[in-house]
Amino acid sequence: DIPNLVPCGSHPMLDPEYSSHNMRIRHRDVALSRLDKLKLIAKWDVAFQNFRVCLANVKGRLNCGKCEKCVRTMTGLVALGILDKTKAFIENDISADQLSIFNINIRHREPFYMVMLPLLKERGRDDLVDTIYKMIEGKAG
Repeated sequence: DIPNLVPCGSHPMLDPEYSSHNMRIRHRDVALSRLDKLKLIAKWDVAFQNFRVCLANVKGRLNCGKCEKCVRTMTGLVALGILDKTKAFIENDISADQLSIFNINIRHREPFYMVMLPLLKERGRDDLVDTIYKMIEGKAG
């Protein structure tokens, strides 16, 4: 997601410097947005049914479904109309309440949500659209 690239843990210009003679580190598809990457994953059923975004280790689950990363990813899947088609999350939908508890104004997360707005609007998810706008303005929660 080059347009929204910020120094945070990993960077496509720095990470190859961690390569060695035996291991090469490279970034793939860095020009794609997170939403575009979800679309790619959804085309490969094995990956789509088993992908993990969560850092929590919740027994019996790939993803906790409650942390910001999970909720953001589930929101993207709702925007694409495919959350209910993956086993990677046991949730089949997301509510504005689940979304509103997070501060997306830290760590430059706003662009990840902004790209979802037109698709959420198309799907009639004005509840999520309104909540995301409030979150960006710092008025949610």
